[in-house]
Amino acid sequence: MRTRARRVTILIFDEVELLDVAAPLEVLSVAGRRWNFRPYKVELVAPTPGLIATRSQARIEAPIALADATPPEILIVPGGYGARRFSDQRDSLDHLARLAGPAELVAGIGAGVLALARASLIGERRISVSLEREQDFEGLVPSEQRDTLNKLVEAERLITTHASGSALDVALAIVRQTLGPKLVTMVATELGLELDAQQMRVEIRY
Repeated sequence: MRTRARRVTILIFDEVELLDVAAPLEVLSVAGRRWNFRPYKVELVAPTPGLIATRSQARIEAPIALADATPPEILIVPGGYGARRFSDQRDSLDHLARLAGPAELVAGIGAGVLALARASLIGERRISVSLEREQDFEGLVPSEQRDTLNKLVEAERLITTHASGSALDVALAIVRQTLGPKLVTMVATELGLELDAQQMRVEIRY
């Protein structure tokens, strides 16, 4: 049994979607809380370290510069308008590719999936893309790899969603792939979430 915490890096930038950061942070934190064990050590990195303005007006701090970050075992790239601007910065994309290269799992949320595509990190894997944003992937990802039907797509070591509301599912998928389905159920219960029994994803009921 593994006793060392997996290193997780969450990339943030100005105008990042707060939910895309907060949901993984909470899920990964809860995963070992019952046994006073930390299965994940999470670091926030940004192109320029310091306080980062989110789209929700709150600010969060990234103490580590993207250029100085050590490649993690799990990499999460959130979305938000800032992710689109990040995707236009060649140097930042090169650093993103460096971090993702040896990672056990790479996750993209919302426009963070576009950043992964522009960093040439998709390969031949399927990704989750919204119909409204599908044209952004023209010339980057072949149409047969762009899944517009499923909000969450797991393809080998790549996990993607086109919706910020599925950031919880992304985090739960990370827990399931690294710690197993039993712990996912326990985490969901701890957070008061209902899971689809077959897909192990959050089921929202009104």
